[in-house]
Amino acid sequence: MPLVSVIMPSFNHSKYIEEAIGSVLNQSMDDLELIIIDDASHDNSRNIITRLSKKDKRIKKKFNQKNMGIASVLNQAISYSKGKYIAFIASDDLWTTSKLERQLEVLNNNNDLILWCEGKIIDSGGEEQTKDFTEYYEVPKKSGSIFEELIKGNYIFGSSIVLKTENLRELMLDENLKYLNDHKLYLDLAYKYKYYFIPDPLAKYRIHGKNTTFRNISEWNKDAMVLSEYLLTHYGADLSLKTKKNIFYLACRNPIHHCLNMDQGNKMYLVFYSIVLPLWYFFIVTKSFIRD
Repeated sequence: MPLVSVIMPSFNHSKYIEEAIGSVLNQSMDDLELIIIDDASHDNSRNIITRLSKKDKRIKKKFNQKNMGIASVLNQAISYSKGKYIAFIASDDLWTTSKLERQLEVLNNNNDLILWCEGKIIDSGGEEQTKDFTEYYEVPKKSGSIFEELIKGNYIFGSSIVLKTENLRELMLDENLKYLNDHKLYLDLAYKYKYYFIPDPLAKYRIHGKNTTFRNISEWNKDAMVLSEYLLTHYGADLSLKTKKNIFYLACRNPIHHCLNMDQGNKMYLVFYSIVLPLWYFFIVTKSFIRD
C-alpha cells in the first residue's frame, strides 16, 4: 500500500502532461501511486499516459469514454486511491523534487492538517514569472482556521495540497458545481480542519491562456449563488455576522466585479447581478436567521 496517492486529472494537456507526470515520479520520496484519469481528451494525452505507464508501474490510469467534468474525475480518483494521504496536481502544473517529502514531515506531527505551499508562477514555456502564487492572488490568511477568509474567494493552490485520505473521503467534491467544486471542498475542509502553509515554492502553477478560471462568467456566477446558499443553510447556525458579510461578498460583489471586468457589453447581466442577487442573498439570510 503506497503512503501517498497522487491524483492527476487530465484533459487536453498533451503539451504539458509528460513534464507534470515526471515531476511526480521524480519525487525524493517514492512511496506513491499516481492515479491519472483522462476525461476524454481529444489531443495526444492518452498516448502519452499509456506510454509512460508502461515504464513506471506506479502509474494507475483510466480513460473516460465521455467527458464527465473535473469534479466527477476527482471523485473517481479519490475512490480508487489506496494511500494514507492524498495529493493533487493538475496535468499542466509541476512539483519540485522535495515537495512531498517536505510536506510529509509536517503531517507526521499532525496528520489532520490540510497542507499546502507557495507556488512559482510559470508561463506556457515554463519560464518563472516575477510573482509567486500567493502574491499573484493576493492571499490573506494562509494557515490556521481560514474558513472565514476563504469564503470571499478560493485562493488555495490546488496542485500543492496534501491531506489525510480519510478526511477527504468524508466530503468529496460536489459534481453539481462546474467551477466552484474545489472552493466548496476547501471550505468544508476549512470548517473542520486547520490549514498549514509552507512558504517555500514547492510547486509551480502554469498560466497559459487556457486555464479554466472565469472562462464562463455566467456559469461561474451560478455556482457562486449555489455555494453561497449552501454555506448559509448548512452552516448558518454557527456563522458570525462577519462571515455572512463575506458570503455576501462571494454571492453579490464577486459577480458584479466579474461582470464589469469580463462581460462589459452585456448590460442585462449587470442589472441582474446588481439588483436580483442582493435581494436573493437577503432572502436566504432571512431564512437562515428564522431557522436559527
